[in-house]
Amino acid sequence: MKTFTILLISIFSFAAFITSNKVQAQPAFSASVDFNTFYQQLSPYGQWRDVPHYGRVWSYNEPGFRPYATNGQWENTDEGWYWNSNYAWGSIPFHYGRWEQDPYYGWIWIPGYDYAPAWVVWSQADDYYGWAPLGYGLDINVSFSRIPSNRWMYASIGNINRPR
Repeated sequence: MKTFTILLISIFSFAAFITSNKVQAQPAFSASVDFNTFYQQLSPYGQWRDVPHYGRVWSYNEPGFRPYATNGQWENTDEGWYWNSNYAWGSIPFHYGRWEQDPYYGWIWIPGYDYAPAWVVWSQADDYYGWAPLGYGLDINVSFSRIPSNRWMYASIGNINRPR
């Protein structure tokens, strides 16, 4: 119950940060999405492989890459915080599916077919916001202790919109 209360407080605190300069979040695809669409769009930029427990996944192999932390920025939208990626391939894996950190392959993307402005969980401490990718099988009701500490990123409240 305590974890759920902290989560609700974090969500409401983060919602209070909403400013008047919202942009409208746009799904990457207006029609229904499928694996073939993902495969065709992402293949030029990374590798597809079969990983036990997750099935067919995609990975982008750039040193230093972290989902929701490199080459993009947060934008406040009418649907919540939206990750605006600067990667040519960013319209898919930051808004569909989930990211996991595999011990062998590094960050892998597991395809999913539901759209969201970003698949992350949020926290707030003092003057900082924190976010971490919601991994495979996790939802917004996740306990903070279920997400490893090395997956969290932080930014001061004044720098949340700064390009990364």
